[in-house]
Amino acid sequence: SKHRFGDDPGARYRFTFSAARKVSSSASGRVFNRDVVWPVRARSAPVVAESLRTKILDLYETFLSEDGKAVDYAGLARSGKFADYVRATSELREVDVSVLSRPEKIAFFVNVYNALVVHATATVGAPASVLERAKFFGNIKYEIGGLEYSCD
Repeated sequence: SKHRFGDDPGARYRFTFSAARKVSSSASGRVFNRDVVWPVRARSAPVVAESLRTKILDLYETFLSEDGKAVDYAGLARSGKFADYVRATSELREVDVSVLSRPEKIAFFVNVYNALVVHATATVGAPASVLERAKFFGNIKYEIGGLEYSCD
């Protein structure tokens, strides 16, 4: 039978523009939101994604250069605002994306994708080559609703 998104609670998925793909359980990479446990019941997926988007935009506003061409990722990573953002990403582990419509899922995952790239860049640095970039997007992940998602 055809695999449907969310059918297998042990499955891992990747962000794609077509459909979620199951990832083997031996997949490597770092799950950036696994270190903190969300202490209360999770809000709805769109509310969580918007909250994270707002936090990322605030971080960008604070750490974007005056000419708008660079982000001080080292300063961003050391900031209390970033620590707050990192704690907030743990809520993603508890959200239920299965109740979202297709347009809501697209909006949710676009926001989360962008937030994950900022999170990983601040934490491990930007990839320096094309090969590093390919590995980077495959190895950075968030756990969302009990499933792992990478950016490739």
